[in-house]
Amino acid sequence: MKRYISLFCIFFILTLTVAGCSLGNKESTITFALENNLKNLDPALSNTEESDIIVLHTFEGLTRVDKDGKTVPGAAYKWEKSQDGLKYTFYISKNAKWADGKPVTAHDFEYAWKRALDPRIASENAFYLYYIKNAKGYNMSDYPDYKGTKYKRDDVGVKALDDYTLEVTLESPCAYWIDLTNLPVYMPVRKDVIEQYAQEWSRNESTYIGNGAYRITKWKENSYIEMDVNKNYLHSANIKNTKIKWTLVAEDDTNVIDSFIKGKIDAALVPVPSDKILYFTADRKLTVSDLLKSYYLSYNVKKSPFDKPAVRKALSLAIDRSELIHVAIEGVNKAAYGIVPFKVPGLDAQKSFRTDSSEYNYIYPKADIDKAKQYLAEAGYTDMKNFPQIELIYEDVGNNRDIMQTIQAQWQKNLGLSVKLVALDNNALKSKIEDGDFNIAAGSWNGEYNDPIAFLELWTSYSIFNITGWASGEYDTFIQNARASDDNKVRMPLLHNAEGLLMSSMPISPLFFEAEPVLAQNNLTGFVTSPYGYIYLHYAEKTANNKK
Repeated sequence: MKRYISLFCIFFILTLTVAGCSLGNKESTITFALENNLKNLDPALSNTEESDIIVLHTFEGLTRVDKDGKTVPGAAYKWEKSQDGLKYTFYISKNAKWADGKPVTAHDFEYAWKRALDPRIASENAFYLYYIKNAKGYNMSDYPDYKGTKYKRDDVGVKALDDYTLEVTLESPCAYWIDLTNLPVYMPVRKDVIEQYAQEWSRNESTYIGNGAYRITKWKENSYIEMDVNKNYLHSANIKNTKIKWTLVAEDDTNVIDSFIKGKIDAALVPVPSDKILYFTADRKLTVSDLLKSYYLSYNVKKSPFDKPAVRKALSLAIDRSELIHVAIEGVNKAAYGIVPFKVPGLDAQKSFRTDSSEYNYIYPKADIDKAKQYLAEAGYTDMKNFPQIELIYEDVGNNRDIMQTIQAQWQKNLGLSVKLVALDNNALKSKIEDGDFNIAAGSWNGEYNDPIAFLELWTSYSIFNITGWASGEYDTFIQNARASDDNKVRMPLLHNAEGLLMSSMPISPLFFEAEPVLAQNNLTGFVTSPYGYIYLHYAEKTANNKK
């Protein structure tokens, strides 16, 4: 499955509870099908959902995710935060060991983080570490066009004070930074192994030495990966099932669904055909996990008539999102009420940002055609013959064509507008967007971390991802002030103000929030899935029988 650029933060994770027997079998093997998209298993370079899943089973950071989805001590048994929120001191457990029995030290973390930031490594994940003081300046130090201050390796704000004490200094206070230490790029790696085997270290089970719950015992490229529990793992007592077999399948492999139906595999994270959604749901073998992903339309506000907020509001209100998610998107996704997904927590960390108040819902599933026509009249369009043809560009992948055709039909039916759809490959789409050569462009965004600002900072005047041309000094101030605080009582009202301002101007039309279907047999319980699409089998239990 394609993973978009993303940072990770607060893991609000759903534990899947599927009915089954009460007696577990620790020696059984869980067979789990993944798409064969393992580009790189080096924690610094892992850049696909599937690669990250393997890394998260074989490595552990300063913190880990428990069976309830909460951030708890991992390799570090405790940490302290300075009063100003800028400095963290982590204390590494002396019982933390690598799979070969060597101790995990604070030096392993310092080496791993600075290695990931090294510009020579060219890690796509380096910016995940930019919260650390001077990290960005070091990572960009080889780039001639970088206008910020450049720093050296030793300037980066992470330092091993001794073998078991790690000190980290941040650029600014961050309410959610501690949860980033669950992230693959924050995992420790072994300097001695990497220096001996170079790039090959992460390509062979004998040299792929981690400190996580499992170790790879057999690896057949493009076929499968077998794992056994890491007996030196610090929290091995919590592991419910000792063996995992990850079966790697092609994206278009239709046999995997048949294999699941026949009981040949225990679970799968693969596309589920729309005609099987209801079947598996009724059989209690499918769970839909909400993700941190928004789909939306971006309007080019530099071009007429999209320079008028009333036109943009009219187009947004004329979309029937309830039809969109059931006709074009297999009925597993949720209609958007704003740009921030339901999965993102708000003032109360146990509740959604979307539900902090009903006033924070700006659009609804059903189209409001009368109000849309009022907005068009306000913009001077009472006769749709005078409205120019709309051109909507999108990337021709997956079910995007169905989605765009549904929107095209709705605008034609509800407002009488002529819409031209232009399907492009990724490079052509990027080129048109960079040149500003578009009216409306379809896009999506994966939350870089589980906080509202991950979806709201995109639309600041300084964001390279804001392709609309819309800019607001007031909006920028809301975001910057929220960035400067780690107190959610201060931050959340500012972020709600920002989203409200965005929706009142409507340079974008949120469409829906994506969810991910996960298949699991009835006798597999206790596994965890995150809003980023990750699967954790650490706490999974496979029972002897398969009851419904």
